[in-house]
Amino acid sequence: MHHLIIFLICVVSVSAVYSSESFIQIDSSRVTFGQKKIDGISFRKLRSDLKGLSRGEIQSRLARIGDSLGYFNSHFDTLTEQTVVFYPGARSIIADERIFGLDSAIAAGLPVQRYPFRYDAFDIKNRAGQIVRALTDNGYPYAKVTVDLLKHGNSTVNYPDTFSLYYKAFPDERCVNAEPLLKGVQYCKPRLIYNDISVHAGDLYDLRKQLQSVQRLKMRPYIVDVTIDEPALEKKQYSPDNPASVVVPFQIVDKSGLGVDGAAGVVKNGDQKAELSGSLRLSLLNVFHIGESSELGYTGDKSQQLFNFSITKPWLLNLPMEISTGGGLEVIKEQYGYIYGNLKLLTEIGMQWQAGIDIKGNETTVSADSVGVSGHFYGAAFVISRRSGTIEQGVFSHNLYLEAGRGVSRKEKRYTRTSLQFNAGIHLPFLMNQGVLTNVFWYHAITKEEKLVPSEMYRIGANTTMRGYGDNELALRTAFHGQVQYMFYLNKFGAVYAFSDGGIGSKNKPGSRSDYITMMGYGLGLRLPSRIGTVILEWARNIDDTRNPGRIHIRYSGGVR
Repeated sequence: MHHLIIFLICVVSVSAVYSSESFIQIDSSRVTFGQKKIDGISFRKLRSDLKGLSRGEIQSRLARIGDSLGYFNSHFDTLTEQTVVFYPGARSIIADERIFGLDSAIAAGLPVQRYPFRYDAFDIKNRAGQIVRALTDNGYPYAKVTVDLLKHGNSTVNYPDTFSLYYKAFPDERCVNAEPLLKGVQYCKPRLIYNDISVHAGDLYDLRKQLQSVQRLKMRPYIVDVTIDEPALEKKQYSPDNPASVVVPFQIVDKSGLGVDGAAGVVKNGDQKAELSGSLRLSLLNVFHIGESSELGYTGDKSQQLFNFSITKPWLLNLPMEISTGGGLEVIKEQYGYIYGNLKLLTEIGMQWQAGIDIKGNETTVSADSVGVSGHFYGAAFVISRRSGTIEQGVFSHNLYLEAGRGVSRKEKRYTRTSLQFNAGIHLPFLMNQGVLTNVFWYHAITKEEKLVPSEMYRIGANTTMRGYGDNELALRTAFHGQVQYMFYLNKFGAVYAFSDGGIGSKNKPGSRSDYITMMGYGLGLRLPSRIGTVILEWARNIDDTRNPGRIHIRYSGGVR
């Protein structure tokens, strides 16, 4: 976005005596290395980089590598028509630096550079970039930096060349922001986008605020991608009281649409006969252009019927607050009926954190005494979470969720009920197009109630918790489980992946004899983004269900991603 001009001025011509142990020999069919290591060069990586190149291409590549690492006295010797030897010589040293044209207050904020150090063009370019960045963070959007090398004395046979670095900054005009420009917005109201942008008209130009704005926008579910274009000069400076102003264009890719999430599989509960179970969820995102999302779900088989819904609205009254509500109904044939609802209010803290309260209530009607006791519950939980970035190629992201709640259960007598929840996840990219996604979950309920119906416990099963099990197949008072997923990316968002989920849990209350169960699922998945939406296909099976074909999960979300 910002121009960076680097001039490396160095003309060196020196004869020297080189160690016979430090060399690279190039034959017509292979590359061999001397016994002595060459500082800054990995022989293993270099051998891989040079594989398949002609002798002339290898010589050219070695010369460029030598120059970039400060081997200015290197040379080639031709031994035969088929053999050439590269002698790197001594590596140059950078003794100190001087920076010209930079305000002392801005220079004081630069990272400390330790001297002396061995010459490396990448490190020098990095330092020049730090100077440019310091200027763009302090009102100079068109800053440039040049770099000169000043040699100390004459070259000698026994010592490496020594240089001083001279950085010269050209700040250009100091600017303030004009009103930021939104480009590409199709589905969101401009006010919704501006809420997350920290660039305001009249403020001093600051690249940091632009990057913060991009980070905040990318965490919104209705935003697919955000980039910043080159700032455009709106007007020049006429006086110190009337500075130049620039327009910062934000290129936005937003989305709005319908999502469909369905799964089907064979589920076996205890000694009962295996039967087909399925789920279907319909979701709407940003259809009213205010960032809202809603979901309506159904899960069922011959004995179970479950309906649920949820609605979320960010930027309540244009304040950094999010409100959501949800509820549902579950009916288990000849056992119980369960109805529940909640209201959650979260406020944003800083860039990524949210904290707030979740008010909950439910009522249970039991038709079989062996299942539990009828009654109702009401309570509240404190919630704190760190929102994650998108799961995409080459991007590290992480998330955290903590919930601690307490409430009153009124049944044959009054009970208190405490619940604790924890979830943390990391997406760790590696090797350019691969990544590992991990999630850890923990849930613990504390109550003196002897019997709880499954809906009053922690439900595990399906794609969000324990893949390979049916929706809400397992109900536990205490559970600890995790997910590990290896991803091979086909493009920025598309990937094929293999996963394994596992954990332990117990249905019994604390203090009683606990019969822990172990859980383990595994499977394969495919995520395919397109211009009309994203399709996710997953097959999963748990280790106890080897005779059944497993569970198929299909998800489609409208919009781009």
